[in-house]
Amino acid sequence: MLSAAFVDQSASGERGHFYPEQVRQLYSFLPVGLIATAVNSAIVLAVLWPVLRHPSLVIWFGALLALTSVRILVLRRYNGTDEHRKKQRYWGRLLIGGNVLSGALWGLLPIFLFPAESMPHQVFQAFVIGGMVAGSVGIYSTLRLAFAAYALPAFVPVTVRFCTFSDGLHLAMAALCSIFMVLMFMSSFRNHAAHRAVLELNVENQSLIRRLSEKSTKAEQIAEELRNLTAYLHDVREEESKRIASEIHDQLGQSLTAAKMTVARLRKSPENLPAGLREGLESLSELLGTVLGDVRRISRHLRPLVLDEFGLEAAVEWLVTDFRETTGVICDLQSGISTGSLGSDISVTLFRILQEALTNVARHAEARHVRIILIEREGEVQLRVEDDGRGIPADYLRPHTFGVLNMKERALRLRGEVLISPAEPTGTIVSVRIPTNAR
Repeated sequence: MLSAAFVDQSASGERGHFYPEQVRQLYSFLPVGLIATAVNSAIVLAVLWPVLRHPSLVIWFGALLALTSVRILVLRRYNGTDEHRKKQRYWGRLLIGGNVLSGALWGLLPIFLFPAESMPHQVFQAFVIGGMVAGSVGIYSTLRLAFAAYALPAFVPVTVRFCTFSDGLHLAMAALCSIFMVLMFMSSFRNHAAHRAVLELNVENQSLIRRLSEKSTKAEQIAEELRNLTAYLHDVREEESKRIASEIHDQLGQSLTAAKMTVARLRKSPENLPAGLREGLESLSELLGTVLGDVRRISRHLRPLVLDEFGLEAAVEWLVTDFRETTGVICDLQSGISTGSLGSDISVTLFRILQEALTNVARHAEARHVRIILIEREGEVQLRVEDDGRGIPADYLRPHTFGVLNMKERALRLRGEVLISPAEPTGTIVSVRIPTNAR
């Protein structure tokens, strides 16, 4: 009844998604069982040969070695098979069939090759077969049917053989063998449960890893879409800034220039203008000049024409000069890039990042000196902005802060990076690296 329940449980509980992994583990343990079979069969032959000089013993030994050789070939074939074919139930059937044959050959010993006249040799035979069954608990318990297929045909015959003797000693041996068999099956149950728990945990871990991988992939896709959207918005903003700057420079600038010229003509004639009106015209002329200068400055900051016409290096020089004049901060520039070697995207990106960095210096740093380095080195264009101010505020360095995010996203879209770090003894360093072949 024990074995029937055991086999029924195996048939119903192990034909699921764990089966291929159980078979994989069995084949990984199989070399140990095959080595034990070869070694123990040779020991049995050597020990029994003095009392059983029978050709059947040699035939039994040869059959066991032949079966072991065939199983080695099956093992090599399994190991050389691709992962998809290893999931076929064919491999499990082959292993269980090999277990049945191997167990049956061990079971033939007490049936046909039992030393009836030598009790020590009988005990030895039972000890060896029991040892093989005990070893199979650790090897075949992953799949309960595999253990039963080996243990039952191997150990039941020796138990029955002891029962055929009427003396108490042999019956006691039969009882011990029966108890041993029950204990082995109980150990197999426990081992199987442990293996099953490990397999379930592995499946759960793999499922969790797969879900995390899918979520990570989706997150990466969303991040990539957001980068593309950000890049598109940057491009749109640059184009719009370029258009607005052009309109301000061409239309509003021309209108203000014409107005200023008209006021100048009014100031020159006629000669007898009232003093108050003449003073008003002079004030208006000065105001128009100031507004015209502001318009040109705003236009240049929106999209400096020098960037499009003369390139990044000239635009940076203009920006540094304007910053120096506007803030009064000492600003040193060291520039060394090849004229025309950078694409428009890189030039605009570096200009905007430098513009943002200088704006931060003016707003937060309270610096007296700023050093800017713009160089091209080892396939990269590098920008470094270092000030001696009080350091950038901690809340500005938070990832969601627009200023930092804007600079980093601009560089990231061109496979570059922006690093912000403290300077020694005080101040802040903004470092930018962008590949010169980025597009």
